[in-house]
Amino acid sequence: MGYKTAVYQDFDVNSYTLPKSINMIEQYELWISYWRDNPHRFVKEYLGIKTLKPFQEYILYQMVHNNNFMYIAARRQGKTFITALFIVVMCILYPGTKVVVAAGQKRQAMKIVTEKLPELMNMSPILKEEIDGRLKSNMNNDDPNVKFLNGSWVKITASNDGARSGGANLLILDEFRMIDQEIYTAVLRRMLGSSRQPAYLVHDEYKDMDMEKNKQIFLSSAYYKHNWSYDLFQAYYQKMTEGSRYNVVAFPYQKSIEHKLLDADSIKEEMMEDTFSPIKFNMEMECMFYGENENAFFELNDLEKNRKITQALYPKDIYEYYGNSNFESRKKDRDEIRIISADIARMPGKNNDASAYTILSLRNYNGNWKIHVEYMETMNGGHSKIQGIRIRRLFDDYDCDYIVIDISGIGKSISDRLMESMEDDIRNKRYEPFKFINNDALNESALSGAEERIFGISPTSELNLDIASTLKDYMKRGKIKYLVNSNDAISYVSKAKNYSKSTIEKQAMLQKPYIQIDNFINETISLELKQRSNGSGVYKLVEPRSSRKDRYSSLSYGVYFLALKEKELTRKNKKKKLKDYVFF
Repeated sequence: MGYKTAVYQDFDVNSYTLPKSINMIEQYELWISYWRDNPHRFVKEYLGIKTLKPFQEYILYQMVHNNNFMYIAARRQGKTFITALFIVVMCILYPGTKVVVAAGQKRQAMKIVTEKLPELMNMSPILKEEIDGRLKSNMNNDDPNVKFLNGSWVKITASNDGARSGGANLLILDEFRMIDQEIYTAVLRRMLGSSRQPAYLVHDEYKDMDMEKNKQIFLSSAYYKHNWSYDLFQAYYQKMTEGSRYNVVAFPYQKSIEHKLLDADSIKEEMMEDTFSPIKFNMEMECMFYGENENAFFELNDLEKNRKITQALYPKDIYEYYGNSNFESRKKDRDEIRIISADIARMPGKNNDASAYTILSLRNYNGNWKIHVEYMETMNGGHSKIQGIRIRRLFDDYDCDYIVIDISGIGKSISDRLMESMEDDIRNKRYEPFKFINNDALNESALSGAEERIFGISPTSELNLDIASTLKDYMKRGKIKYLVNSNDAISYVSKAKNYSKSTIEKQAMLQKPYIQIDNFINETISLELKQRSNGSGVYKLVEPRSSRKDRYSSLSYGVYFLALKEKELTRKNKKKKLKDYVFF
């Protein structure tokens, strides 16, 4: 039995005393050794913070005792709080520790300094005594954001090419799935320098001791399997099973509920919301990475690589409240074609069915036409007049040129409404009737003077496959762009006037268009191409049982129509050029 082990046996946990035969220096050494072995007890006994849940203590323990650690977290588990606590433990117990924190979003990384460390200092007066000076929230790579009296420091850095902060012993990457892999490899990982150099290493008796290893901590929710985070997760898991100093932890949302960090009823309510996405829930709450199956018609990478648009285009009433110079509507280009494309719910209140309205634009980039998808919303069914008025409001708000609508089933009743005059009592406005540009039979009932603005879609197996192939082709060729991921959208929507003063519900409303595109992608990668069982040889796209594809249908109808318009414009342009070269 070793000396320290023997002393530990005599250690009185209740009174926190060591045998009287041990001098002050030895006591100091043993306390440090004891707390390094038991960081969760250091938090309780020295810092006086006694609020950690058992699973949080486990995470903290694994962070300290593994050189390479990954935490795949569900929401409401205190990830940032635990990370801040881990930083404090390492900086106090290992003097001279140099910590660099980076995140997919600067704001997320800075939360440790602006929110969590002040929270910990309020909980632990003794922690205040360990910190040298005030906390700094600026991102100057030459100046630490937090300094400890024992020489340890913490720097927050950006996740880009310009990030520079050498000599770190501990690298923490928060929401690392949102960090570009090349930035991690070429910039962030290079910030790790030589190992921590404790003062005792200058003595000959310690010169042959093994050097401490630097640490890397990866934190994130689960994501799509095409992202580099999944490959790293698999690599870490493999290393852990081989017995290396790697550790991967993933606790799904049930752990949050078990420890009353999350209310079960709120989860049930979330599942009933119109914007609920089972796939996103699997990733963010159940810690499950997601990828398309082998029969999927669309590839996830094709969808994700085209998420380039940072600024959603909102209805006018949003800008009336939130608009400012950093948050304003995009003016329509001179030759831009803008449409609203609608897929209509078959039955109000049906769980897996809703009406979806998408705003798409065909824009000219020096003769190269591209489609932009800048807004989407859904409505859980509703009377034909209610839906008709909503479509006309959006048509006017966005200065649209055409309406694309599914005219099968209940969609026919909506198109009938669009062919009538409608009174909007809320806006005190009268909407004049429209008629079809591609259906003479339905136009027989059109009112005199109605403008040709409606393009009707009558889905068949053959047409549906043609529509899907068109969307796939545009994605493959990079001719379509969508809104960025809803998590990335915060940096833009937070610029809106009155954003910080708004309720959480109103702030979330600004993220809804981005969430809708998240859900569109989840719907789309779930679609499988299957042959009908009737022996006809006809193929169709099929969504999983209990799933929906209204967002996919709405967007793909619009892409199909704009692809037809692009061909029409291209033909006209060729004819014009030909005339320019003909002389008589």
